[in-house]
Amino acid sequence: MAKVLTDYKPTDRQRKLLKVLQAASYKLTVKGACKQADVSPQRYYRWFNNADFRAWWTGHYERFFALQLPRIHNAIVRSDLGQNKDGNPQAMKLALERFDKGYVPASKREIEGTLALTYEQELEELEKAAAAEVAADEAPDGIDGDKSA
Repeated sequence: MAKVLTDYKPTDRQRKLLKVLQAASYKLTVKGACKQADVSPQRYYRWFNNADFRAWWTGHYERFFALQLPRIHNAIVRSDLGQNKDGNPQAMKLALERFDKGYVPASKREIEGTLALTYEQELEELEKAAAAEVAADEAPDGIDGDKSA
């Protein structure tokens, strides 16, 4: 595995535990992963007292999930098409926010163009246009302000 964020040299047991978790897409509990890797949960938690280990572990964790982005994007498209009913939209959104550098939530996007009229303003504009139409229909030819007559 390539160097990730640190020069820390993990032990064979640490590498084995990482492989177990990544093979299961991190869907195992710590206890379950430790059991499969033949590592005690207490040892796993002791490893986290070492800042270098934490940096190494976190680097691999971040990289693993960043590499899942194409799968997440695919699940979102399938969900939008009604093909992925088991997807978790909130989990997908959180993954995108955390790992997709190009993702910008709708709430944080810049608004371009002019602001839309309020309902009342739009209604007022429609009433003015309707009144002008009625006035134009009722005016005798050549008197409605039309300069072409």
